[in-house]
Amino acid sequence: MKRKIKIVVDILMFLMFLYLLSYRPGMGLMYHAVVGISQLALFILHHLLNLNWYKTLFRGKYSFRRILLAGSDFLLLIAMIFMILSSVMISGMVFDFVGIRMTGWWRRIHVASSGWCFLLSAFHVGMHLQGMLTRLQNKVQKGIWLYRIIQTLLVAAGVYCFTLSDLWPRITMARRLPLLTFTGEEMFGIYLAVVIGMTVLVSWILTLDKHLKKNQS
Repeated sequence: MKRKIKIVVDILMFLMFLYLLSYRPGMGLMYHAVVGISQLALFILHHLLNLNWYKTLFRGKYSFRRILLAGSDFLLLIAMIFMILSSVMISGMVFDFVGIRMTGWWRRIHVASSGWCFLLSAFHVGMHLQGMLTRLQNKVQKGIWLYRIIQTLLVAAGVYCFTLSDLWPRITMARRLPLLTFTGEEMFGIYLAVVIGMTVLVSWILTLDKHLKKNQS
C-alpha cells in the first residue's frame, strides 16, 4: 500500500512540476502559486515516505548506479531548497499580505533552480525506470534493432525539444528568457519529450556501465 502511495505522490508531483514549468503569461499567477504550494506539500510527503533512504545512506557499498542516484538526489534537494526559498521571496507578486518585495535577482534564482530541478528530476525518473526498460528490452529480442532505433529517435527528440525550450537560458541564469510562442500545452509536451529522452539516455549509461563491469570480470 505504501509503495502505491509513493507512486501516486511521485506522479502527481511530477505532473504538477511540468505544469508549473510550462507557465506562460495569462495562465494565472494565483493558480501558479496554489499549484506550487500543493507541489511543496507533496515534496514534503515524498521525503517522509522515503525516510528509510536517509537511514541507509551511509550503509553498504556504493556502486556506480548508487553514486549517480545519491548524487543526483542530493543536487535535486539543493535545487529544490533554492526554488522554495526563491518562491517565498517573490511571493509578493501574488500574496500582497506577505510584504516581501520581489527583486530581479530572486526571480532569476527561481527560474534557474526550477530548470535544474526539472533536469535532475528527469534524471531521477530515468534512474528508476532503467530496470523497466531493461526488462522490456529482454522481451523484444527478436525486434531488438527496431527497439534501439526507437530509443535513438526518442533521445534525438529529447535533445531537439531541449533546444526548443528555455531550459538552457534557465539553468545558466540568463538575464532574459527567450520569448517562446508555444502554448502551455505545447510546452508541456516539449518538456515531457525531454524527460523521455533523458530516461532512455540514463538507461544507456547504466547499461554501458554494466557491460564494462561484465567485460572486466
